[in-house]
Amino acid sequence: MTNVIMKASRQINISRLFHKNEFRLYKKRLEDILLPALFRSGI
Repeated sequence: MTNVIMKASRQINISRLFHKNEFRLYKKRLEDILLPALFRSGI
């Protein structure tokens, strides 16, 4: 049980580190990298 609680609190800490704007930029960068790779490999 304590492991689960520790993991959850760690995830909360990580999400606190990201401000909403930073997270949006990060997500957009991921999409900019992943989507072209998907198109190249799959379609």
